Parts: sequence; structure tokens; C-alpha cells
Amino acid sequence: MHRQFLSKLSTRFYAIVALATFMMAALSQVLLSFAVNNAYEMRDVHLSDVTESAVSILAALEDRVEAGELTGEEARAKGVERLSELKFGEGGYFYAFDTDGINRMHGAKPELVGTDQSGMEDTKGTKIIKGLLEIATTRGQGSMQYFYTKPDSSIEEAKIGYVVFFEPWEWMVGTGSYVEDIEANLSHLRKVSLAVLAVSLFVMIVASTIVVRSVTIPLSALVKRMTGMRDGDTGSEVPHVGARGEIGLMARSIDVFREQLVERRRLEEEQAEKDAELAREREESLKQKLAMEKREAEEAERRRE
Repeated sequence: MHRQFLSKLSTRFYAIVALATFMMAALSQVLLSFAVNNAYEMRDVHLSDVTESAVSILAALEDRVEAGELTGEEARAKGVERLSELKFGEGGYFYAFDTDGINRMHGAKPELVGTDQSGMEDTKGTKIIKGLLEIATTRGQGSMQYFYTKPDSSIEEAKIGYVVFFEPWEWMVGTGSYVEDIEANLSHLRKVSLAVLAVSLFVMIVASTIVVRSVTIPLSALVKRMTGMRDGDTGSEVPHVGARGEIGLMARSIDVFREQLVERRRLEEEQAEKDAELAREREESLKQKLAMEKREAEEAERRRE
């Protein structure tokens, strides 16, 4: 029964649809994975650009110090002021720490300025400032993911921090972006991908059902007609002889075979009639011969008397 089920054309068609659906889902997942990686890479590039822009402000102030226009303290004071005012996107701000983990500027929490934040940890135990300082001082710039509270919330959320080390002042200047913002865009992309996959699956099922029915129904009719011919019904017409394509060719071939069966039966019937006629003639001839022999015997008997 299992082998008979697998041998059906409809089963094979739907197996192809299932395979195509699986491949589409796998491809969709791969593309989503690329999209996720690309989204995080693009966010890193964006954070790098805005942080470099912030550091360029400090570099311009340092040039004025070297030119004698400002003292180091004045330049740092102006740097704090300008970075505090500098914003980007929706709620994007900057911060600065020295190499000891002392906060020198914070665009969202100015109350942290002057405090030692070197021991700051998130809920996962990640040393935020120490980790960022290590990246800044060893690599010059880079990113790290940790958990931090939004300015208008008390709940810690995943955040990507990006820092650049400004060597003349030994400051680590940084900013960040919450992963939730990236995931919101990716969530929309996932929904669109699932919707496209669902619509494609529906279209493939409908199309495959139409194709299956357009093939299996005529084939079933032809199989039924061939079974009837096997059982001796050669008089009924063969269906779908006017159809196009392989179904029509098959139907016309079966119809030719049916006509040959009809012709063979007609010839067999004619031969049977001829054989019956010959048999009757032989029987009649035999009867006549016997009758003649009987008359001759009777005639001979009378003569002897």
C-alpha cells in the first residue's frame, strides 16, 4: 500500500512542491541571516562615522591648543560642551571617559560626570567601561555589545557600544545603538519574508493541484477505459482523443488499439461464420452421402429378392 501511494503521480507532484517549499524556506533563512549580519555591520559603520565626527571636534580644539589659541583646560571644557550638545538619530548621544574610567562627559546622564565608572557592570556581568577602554586603548576603535538602560527607561536592553580613542587627551569617546532598534527593522523583514513564503506556498499548492488534476483525471479516465477494453468493452469511445499534448497522443493511441480490437473481433466473427457455414455444408454433404448409400443398399436388397 505504501509503495502504491508513492507511485501515484499526485504524490510525486506534491513531493516536488514540498521540496520546493523547503528549499524556499531554507533560502529565505539564509537571506535573512545575511540581512541580520549586514544590519549589524551597517550599524557598526554608522556608529563609527558619527563617533569619528565627534572626535574630529576634539581634534579641531586640540589644533587650537597647539596654535596657542586655547589652553588645554579650555579646550576640554569646550569639548565637553560641544559633545554634550551633539545628537544624532532618535536619542543618540555621546560620552567620554579617561583611561582610569572617570567619566568626563555624558550626553544623557550629566550627573555621571566626574564619577568613577570603571566597575560598571551590566546584568550579565560584563564590565562595560573596562571592556570598552580595552578596545579603545589596544585597537584604537571598535564595538562591543552589552546591556544598558535607555535614557527614558529603567530596563536594561542590549546595546552596541562603539568607541574611538582620542590619544592627545587620553579620552575614550563613544556612543551606542540599542539592538531593539535593529531588531525592529529585522522583525518587519522577517514578517515580509514569511508572508511572501506563505503566499508562494499557497500559489504553488493551487497551481500544483490544477496541474495534478489536469493530468490525473484524464489518466484515470484512460486507465478505466483500458480496463473496460480488457474486459471486452470495445464499443465505448475513448475519452480525451481531442486533447492536446501527451494526454491526447495517449488517448488517440488507445483509440487506434481499440479500433484494431474491433477489427480483429469483426474478422474473428466473420471467420467463425465461415467456419460454421463450412461445417454446415460438410454436415449436409455427409447427410446426403449417407442417404444415398442407404438408398443404394435398399435397392440392392430388393434386387436380391
